[in-house]
Amino acid sequence: MSLCSTSGATVTVTPLTTAAMAAAQADARKRLEGLEAQAKERKEVGLPLDRLPDLSDEGAREGQYQALLIHALAARYTTAWSGIEGSDGRVYSCGHYGRYARIATLFIGVSATSSDARAAEDFGPVKAMQFDAKKAALGKRLFFDKRLSSDVAISCATCHDPAKGFSDGLALSKAYPGSEGFRNTPTLINTAYKAAWFHDGRLGTNLNDVTREMITETYMMNMDMRLMQERPKQDPVYVQMFKDAGYGEPSNGSVRKAIPEYLKTLSSRGSPFDKETMSAAAKRGFDLFKGKAGCAACHSGPRFTDDRPHNTGVPNNPDIWSDPRRHVTFVTYAMFMGLENYFNIRRDPGAHVRTHKADGSDVGKFMTPTLV
Repeated sequence: MSLCSTSGATVTVTPLTTAAMAAAQADARKRLEGLEAQAKERKEVGLPLDRLPDLSDEGAREGQYQALLIHALAARYTTAWSGIEGSDGRVYSCGHYGRYARIATLFIGVSATSSDARAAEDFGPVKAMQFDAKKAALGKRLFFDKRLSSDVAISCATCHDPAKGFSDGLALSKAYPGSEGFRNTPTLINTAYKAAWFHDGRLGTNLNDVTREMITETYMMNMDMRLMQERPKQDPVYVQMFKDAGYGEPSNGSVRKAIPEYLKTLSSRGSPFDKETMSAAAKRGFDLFKGKAGCAACHSGPRFTDDRPHNTGVPNNPDIWSDPRRHVTFVTYAMFMGLENYFNIRRDPGAHVRTHKADGSDVGKFMTPTLV
Protein backbone atom coordinates (compact mmCIF):
# COMPACT_ATOMS: atom_id res chain seq x y z
CA MET A 1 0.00 0.00 0.00
CA SER A 2 1.46 3.38 -1.00
CA LEU A 3 0.85 5.71 1.92
CA CYS A 4 3.03 8.65 0.87
CA SER A 5 4.61 9.99 -2.29
CA THR A 6 8.37 10.49 -2.24
CA SER A 7 11.46 8.43 -1.43
CA GLY A 8 13.10 8.32 2.00
CA ALA A 9 14.52 6.02 4.67
CA THR A 10 12.92 2.61 5.02
CA VAL A 11 10.15 1.98 7.54
CA THR A 12 8.79 -1.55 7.63
CA VAL A 13 5.20 -2.08 8.74
CA THR A 14 4.70 -5.61 10.08
CA PRO A 15 1.42 -7.47 10.72
CA LEU A 16 -0.51 -6.43 13.80
CA THR A 17 -1.15 -9.22 16.33
CA THR A 18 -3.66 -9.29 19.18
CA ALA A 19 -0.88 -9.50 21.77
CA ALA A 20 0.96 -6.56 20.26
CA MET A 21 -2.22 -4.48 20.18
CA ALA A 22 -2.89 -5.29 23.86
CA ALA A 23 0.67 -4.27 24.76
CA ALA A 24 0.35 -1.01 22.83
CA GLN A 25 -2.99 -0.27 24.52
CA ALA A 26 -1.45 -0.85 27.94
CA ASP A 27 1.43 1.45 27.07
CA ALA A 28 -0.98 4.15 25.87
CA ARG A 29 -3.07 3.90 29.06
CA LYS A 30 0.06 4.15 31.21
CA ARG A 31 1.23 7.26 29.34
CA LEU A 32 -2.23 8.82 29.61
CA GLU A 33 -2.24 8.22 33.36
CA GLY A 34 1.17 9.88 33.53
CA LEU A 35 -0.13 12.96 31.70
CA GLU A 36 -3.15 13.15 34.02
CA ALA A 37 -0.83 12.94 37.05
CA GLN A 38 1.33 15.76 35.64
CA ALA A 39 -1.73 17.90 35.04
CA LYS A 40 -3.00 17.31 38.57
CA GLU A 41 0.40 18.10 40.08
CA ARG A 42 0.81 21.32 38.10
CA LYS A 43 -2.72 22.41 38.96
CA GLU A 44 -2.12 21.85 42.68
CA VAL A 45 0.93 24.12 42.71
CA GLY A 46 -0.64 26.75 40.44
CA LEU A 47 1.46 26.11 37.33
CA PRO A 48 -0.04 26.62 33.84
CA LEU A 49 -1.21 23.61 31.85
CA ASP A 50 -0.50 25.10 28.42
CA ARG A 51 2.33 22.62 27.71
CA LEU A 52 0.12 19.61 28.38
CA PRO A 53 -2.61 18.20 26.11
CA ASP A 54 -6.25 18.98 26.85
CA LEU A 55 -7.61 16.32 29.23
CA SER A 56 -10.54 18.34 30.54
CA ASP A 57 -13.31 15.92 29.55
CA GLU A 58 -13.93 12.34 28.47
CA GLY A 59 -13.84 13.23 24.77
CA ALA A 60 -10.48 14.94 25.13
CA ARG A 61 -9.04 12.02 27.09
CA GLU A 62 -10.28 9.54 24.49
CA GLY A 63 -8.72 11.57 21.69
CA GLN A 64 -5.40 11.76 23.53
CA TYR A 65 -5.53 8.03 24.25
CA GLN A 66 -5.99 7.30 20.54
CA ALA A 67 -3.02 9.54 19.70
CA LEU A 68 -0.87 7.77 22.31
CA LEU A 69 -1.97 4.40 20.94
CA ILE A 70 -0.80 5.44 17.48
CA HIS A 71 2.57 6.43 18.93
CA ALA A 72 2.84 3.10 20.74
CA LEU A 73 1.99 1.13 17.62
CA ALA A 74 4.37 3.17 15.51
CA ALA A 75 7.19 2.58 17.99
CA ARG A 76 6.61 -1.17 17.83
CA TYR A 77 6.05 -1.49 14.11
CA THR A 78 8.46 0.95 12.50
CA THR A 79 12.22 1.24 12.55
CA ALA A 80 12.17 4.96 11.75
CA TRP A 81 9.66 7.76 11.27
CA SER A 82 10.90 8.96 7.90
CA GLY A 83 8.87 6.77 5.57
CA ILE A 84 6.78 3.69 4.96
CA GLU A 85 7.68 0.77 2.76
CA GLY A 86 4.94 -0.02 0.28
CA SER A 87 3.89 -3.41 -1.02
CA ASP A 88 5.64 -2.56 -4.29
CA GLY A 89 9.01 -2.45 -2.51
CA ARG A 90 9.35 1.33 -2.86
CA VAL A 91 9.77 3.57 0.16
CA TYR A 92 7.42 6.48 0.71
CA SER A 93 7.90 9.42 3.03
CA CYS A 94 5.78 12.41 3.93
CA GLY A 95 5.64 15.41 6.25
CA HIS A 96 5.32 15.17 10.04
CA TYR A 97 1.55 15.71 10.11
CA GLY A 98 0.96 13.48 7.11
CA ARG A 99 2.86 10.56 8.68
CA TYR A 100 0.70 10.68 11.79
CA ALA A 101 -2.48 10.88 9.75
CA ARG A 102 -1.52 7.92 7.56
CA ILE A 103 -0.31 5.74 10.44
CA ALA A 104 -3.49 6.58 12.34
CA THR A 105 -5.59 5.57 9.37
CA LEU A 106 -3.59 2.35 8.96
CA PHE A 107 -3.70 1.15 12.55
CA ILE A 108 -7.13 2.40 13.57
CA GLY A 109 -8.51 0.70 10.47
CA VAL A 110 -6.70 -2.58 11.25
CA SER A 111 -7.86 -2.60 14.86
CA ALA A 112 -11.47 -1.73 14.07
CA THR A 113 -14.00 -4.53 14.38
CA SER A 114 -16.04 -5.47 11.39
CA SER A 115 -19.22 -6.12 13.39
CA ASP A 116 -20.65 -2.76 12.31
CA ALA A 117 -19.76 -3.29 8.66
CA ARG A 118 -22.66 -3.65 6.31
CA ALA A 119 -23.21 -6.73 4.20
CA ALA A 120 -21.44 -6.87 0.86
CA GLU A 121 -24.68 -6.40 -1.03
CA ASP A 122 -25.02 -2.91 0.49
CA PHE A 123 -22.00 -1.80 -1.51
CA GLY A 124 -22.73 -0.93 -5.06
CA PRO A 125 -23.04 1.73 -7.74
CA VAL A 126 -24.66 5.00 -6.72
CA LYS A 127 -27.92 5.45 -8.57
CA ALA A 128 -28.17 8.58 -10.70
CA MET A 129 -30.55 11.21 -9.33
CA GLN A 130 -33.38 12.72 -11.31
CA PHE A 131 -32.89 16.41 -12.08
CA ASP A 132 -34.35 19.22 -14.18
CA ALA A 133 -31.94 19.90 -17.08
CA LYS A 134 -32.68 23.63 -17.37
CA LYS A 135 -32.46 24.23 -13.65
CA ALA A 136 -29.21 22.22 -13.50
CA ALA A 137 -27.72 24.22 -16.39
CA LEU A 138 -28.53 27.45 -14.54
CA GLY A 139 -27.06 26.01 -11.34
CA LYS A 140 -23.88 25.04 -13.15
CA ARG A 141 -23.36 28.58 -14.47
CA LEU A 142 -23.92 29.98 -10.98
CA PHE A 143 -21.53 27.41 -9.48
CA PHE A 144 -18.65 28.70 -11.61
CA ASP A 145 -19.58 32.40 -11.37
CA LYS A 146 -17.37 34.57 -9.14
CA ARG A 147 -20.08 37.21 -9.00
CA LEU A 148 -21.69 35.15 -6.25
CA SER A 149 -18.93 36.25 -3.87
CA SER A 150 -18.89 39.68 -2.29
CA ASP A 151 -15.75 41.03 -3.99
CA VAL A 152 -16.10 38.85 -7.12
CA ALA A 153 -12.89 36.98 -6.17
CA ILE A 154 -14.04 33.38 -5.76
CA SER A 155 -16.73 31.00 -6.92
CA CYS A 156 -17.96 27.66 -5.59
CA ALA A 157 -15.49 26.03 -8.02
CA THR A 158 -12.53 27.86 -6.47
CA CYS A 159 -12.47 25.23 -3.72
CA HIS A 160 -14.64 22.56 -5.36
CA ASP A 161 -12.54 22.10 -8.49
CA PRO A 162 -13.90 19.52 -10.99
CA ALA A 163 -10.31 18.66 -11.99
CA LYS A 164 -9.65 17.58 -8.39
CA GLY A 165 -12.80 15.60 -7.73
CA PHE A 166 -14.74 18.74 -6.77
CA SER A 167 -12.28 19.33 -3.91
CA ASP A 168 -8.97 21.25 -3.94
CA GLY A 169 -6.33 18.73 -2.88
CA LEU A 170 -5.17 20.90 0.04
CA ALA A 171 -4.68 19.80 3.65
CA LEU A 172 -6.49 22.97 4.74
CA SER A 173 -8.78 24.84 2.40
CA LYS A 174 -8.67 28.36 1.07
CA ALA A 175 -11.26 30.86 2.26
CA TYR A 176 -12.55 34.34 1.51
CA PRO A 177 -9.69 36.76 0.66
CA GLY A 178 -7.94 37.85 3.85
CA SER A 179 -8.60 34.58 5.66
CA GLU A 180 -7.77 30.89 5.29
CA GLY A 181 -9.71 27.73 6.10
CA PHE A 182 -9.27 25.44 9.10
CA ARG A 183 -10.60 22.21 7.54
CA ASN A 184 -10.13 20.52 4.19
CA THR A 185 -12.57 20.84 1.31
CA PRO A 186 -14.86 17.80 0.96
CA THR A 187 -15.84 16.48 -2.46
CA LEU A 188 -19.27 17.37 -3.84
CA ILE A 189 -19.62 14.13 -5.77
CA ASN A 190 -22.77 12.34 -4.56
CA THR A 191 -23.33 15.13 -2.04
CA ALA A 192 -27.02 15.33 -2.96
CA TYR A 193 -27.50 11.95 -1.25
CA LYS A 194 -26.16 13.11 2.11
CA ALA A 195 -28.33 13.55 5.18
CA ALA A 196 -25.91 15.86 7.00
CA TRP A 197 -23.33 18.24 5.55
CA PHE A 198 -19.94 19.64 6.58
CA HIS A 199 -17.27 17.67 8.43
CA ASP A 200 -19.09 18.21 11.72
CA GLY A 201 -22.51 17.32 10.27
CA ARG A 202 -23.99 20.56 11.61
CA LEU A 203 -26.50 21.00 8.80
CA GLY A 204 -28.96 18.16 8.41
CA THR A 205 -31.79 19.85 6.58
CA ASN A 206 -31.33 20.31 2.81
CA LEU A 207 -28.90 21.56 0.16
CA ASN A 208 -30.80 24.84 -0.09
CA ASP A 209 -29.67 25.72 3.44
CA VAL A 210 -26.13 24.46 2.74
CA THR A 211 -25.92 26.69 -0.36
CA ARG A 212 -27.14 29.69 1.60
CA GLU A 213 -24.52 29.20 4.32
CA MET A 214 -21.69 28.79 1.82
CA ILE A 215 -22.65 31.97 -0.02
CA THR A 216 -23.36 34.20 2.98
CA GLU A 217 -20.80 33.04 5.58
CA THR A 218 -18.15 35.74 6.06
CA TYR A 219 -15.17 33.41 5.64
CA MET A 220 -16.73 31.59 2.69
CA MET A 221 -18.13 33.90 -0.01
CA ASN A 222 -19.21 36.74 2.28
CA MET A 223 -22.18 37.70 0.13
CA ASP A 224 -25.27 39.70 1.10
CA MET A 225 -28.22 37.84 -0.42
CA ARG A 226 -29.97 41.10 -1.28
CA LEU A 227 -27.00 42.16 -3.37
CA MET A 228 -26.52 38.72 -4.84
CA GLN A 229 -29.97 38.58 -6.42
CA GLU A 230 -29.38 41.92 -8.14
CA ARG A 231 -26.23 40.80 -9.95
CA PRO A 232 -27.90 38.15 -12.17
CA LYS A 233 -30.53 40.72 -13.10
CA GLN A 234 -27.81 42.75 -14.85
CA ASP A 235 -26.90 39.78 -17.06
CA PRO A 236 -29.31 39.13 -19.99
CA VAL A 237 -28.16 35.51 -20.22
CA TYR A 238 -29.10 34.91 -16.60
CA VAL A 239 -32.44 36.67 -17.02
CA GLN A 240 -33.36 34.28 -19.84
CA MET A 241 -32.00 31.19 -18.05
CA PHE A 242 -33.99 31.94 -14.89
CA LYS A 243 -37.10 32.40 -17.03
CA ASP A 244 -36.50 29.17 -18.99
CA ALA A 245 -35.96 27.26 -15.73
CA GLY A 246 -39.37 28.39 -14.50
CA TYR A 247 -38.05 30.66 -11.77
CA GLY A 248 -39.16 33.94 -13.29
CA GLU A 249 -37.08 36.92 -12.23
CA PRO A 250 -33.70 36.11 -10.60
CA SER A 251 -33.94 35.94 -6.81
CA ASN A 252 -31.80 34.65 -3.96
CA GLY A 253 -34.33 31.87 -3.38
CA SER A 254 -34.07 30.60 -6.95
CA VAL A 255 -30.25 30.76 -6.80
CA ARG A 256 -30.37 28.52 -3.72
CA LYS A 257 -32.59 26.10 -5.62
CA ALA A 258 -30.64 26.05 -8.89
CA ILE A 259 -27.21 25.24 -7.45
CA PRO A 260 -28.47 22.13 -5.60
CA GLU A 261 -30.11 21.03 -8.85
CA TYR A 262 -26.67 21.11 -10.49
CA LEU A 263 -25.19 19.18 -7.57
CA LYS A 264 -27.65 16.37 -8.30
CA THR A 265 -25.79 15.79 -11.57
CA LEU A 266 -22.49 15.10 -9.74
CA SER A 267 -22.70 11.37 -9.19
CA SER A 268 -19.93 8.78 -9.41
CA ARG A 269 -20.32 6.29 -12.23
CA GLY A 270 -18.35 4.36 -14.82
CA SER A 271 -15.54 3.03 -12.59
CA PRO A 272 -14.50 -0.65 -12.70
CA PHE A 273 -16.29 -1.06 -9.34
CA ASP A 274 -19.51 0.40 -10.77
CA LYS A 275 -19.29 -1.81 -13.86
CA GLU A 276 -18.19 -4.91 -11.91
CA THR A 277 -15.00 -5.15 -13.94
CA MET A 278 -12.45 -4.91 -11.13
CA SER A 279 -9.13 -6.71 -11.51
CA ALA A 280 -8.34 -9.79 -9.44
CA ALA A 281 -6.05 -7.71 -7.20
CA ALA A 282 -8.78 -5.11 -6.69
CA LYS A 283 -11.25 -7.84 -5.73
CA ARG A 284 -8.81 -9.21 -3.17
CA GLY A 285 -8.39 -5.70 -1.81
CA PHE A 286 -12.15 -5.27 -1.59
CA ASP A 287 -12.42 -8.53 0.37
CA LEU A 288 -9.86 -7.18 2.84
CA PHE A 289 -11.69 -3.84 2.92
CA LYS A 290 -14.94 -5.56 3.91
CA GLY A 291 -13.35 -8.04 6.29
CA LYS A 292 -10.00 -8.30 8.03
CA ALA A 293 -8.88 -4.70 7.44
CA GLY A 294 -12.04 -3.34 9.09
CA CYS A 295 -12.44 -0.42 6.67
CA ALA A 296 -16.13 -1.16 6.16
CA ALA A 297 -16.83 -0.54 9.83
CA CYS A 298 -17.15 3.11 8.80
CA HIS A 299 -16.81 3.17 5.00
CA SER A 300 -19.95 1.25 4.15
CA GLY A 301 -22.97 1.55 1.90
CA PRO A 302 -23.21 2.69 -1.75
CA ARG A 303 -21.18 5.87 -1.06
CA PHE A 304 -18.67 4.09 1.22
CA THR A 305 -19.68 6.12 4.27
CA ASP A 306 -21.93 5.42 7.24
CA ASP A 307 -22.78 9.14 7.49
CA ARG A 308 -21.81 9.09 11.17
CA PRO A 309 -19.14 10.97 13.15
CA HIS A 310 -16.11 9.14 14.53
CA ASN A 311 -12.88 10.01 16.35
CA THR A 312 -9.92 8.18 14.79
CA GLY A 313 -7.33 9.89 16.98
CA VAL A 314 -5.66 11.82 14.17
CA PRO A 315 -4.00 14.93 15.67
CA ASN A 316 -5.20 18.41 14.77
CA ASN A 317 -3.21 20.28 12.15
CA PRO A 318 -1.17 22.84 14.16
CA ASP A 319 -1.40 25.37 11.30
CA ILE A 320 -4.99 26.07 12.37
CA TRP A 321 -3.68 27.96 15.39
CA SER A 322 -0.22 29.03 14.30
CA ASP A 323 -1.50 30.83 11.19
CA PRO A 324 -3.47 33.96 12.25
CA ARG A 325 -5.57 33.86 9.07
CA ARG A 326 -6.72 30.33 9.87
CA HIS A 327 -7.16 31.02 13.56
CA VAL A 328 -9.40 34.02 12.94
CA THR A 329 -11.56 31.81 10.70
CA PHE A 330 -11.79 29.19 13.44
CA VAL A 331 -12.70 31.86 16.01
CA THR A 332 -15.42 33.23 13.72
CA TYR A 333 -16.85 29.73 13.32
CA ALA A 334 -16.62 29.01 17.06
CA MET A 335 -18.40 32.27 17.94
CA PHE A 336 -21.21 31.52 15.51
CA MET A 337 -21.60 27.99 16.88
CA GLY A 338 -21.80 29.29 20.45
CA LEU A 339 -18.63 27.66 21.77
CA GLU A 340 -17.26 28.95 25.06
CA ASN A 341 -13.70 30.18 25.62
CA TYR A 342 -13.14 30.01 21.87
CA PHE A 343 -9.94 32.10 21.87
CA ASN A 344 -8.22 29.42 23.95
CA ILE A 345 -9.55 26.34 22.20
CA ARG A 346 -6.77 24.34 20.55
CA ARG A 347 -8.85 21.45 19.29
CA ASP A 348 -11.46 21.30 16.56
CA PRO A 349 -14.73 20.39 18.36
CA GLY A 350 -16.08 18.50 15.36
CA ALA A 351 -19.51 16.93 15.87
CA HIS A 352 -19.80 18.44 19.36
CA VAL A 353 -21.34 21.55 17.79
CA ARG A 354 -24.21 19.35 16.64
CA THR A 355 -24.70 16.76 19.40
CA HIS A 356 -23.52 18.75 22.47
CA LYS A 357 -22.82 15.74 24.70
CA ALA A 358 -22.25 16.83 28.27
CA ASP A 359 -19.32 14.48 28.79
CA GLY A 360 -17.53 15.80 25.71
CA SER A 361 -17.33 12.36 24.12
CA ASP A 362 -18.35 13.86 20.78
CA VAL A 363 -15.44 16.33 20.69
CA GLY A 364 -13.05 15.56 17.86
CA LYS A 365 -15.49 13.35 15.98
CA PHE A 366 -15.99 13.98 12.25
CA MET A 367 -18.31 12.59 9.62
CA THR A 368 -16.92 9.60 7.73
CA PRO A 369 -15.85 10.90 4.29
CA THR A 370 -16.98 9.14 1.16
CA LEU A 371 -14.45 7.16 -0.88
CA VAL A 372 -16.16 7.62 -4.25
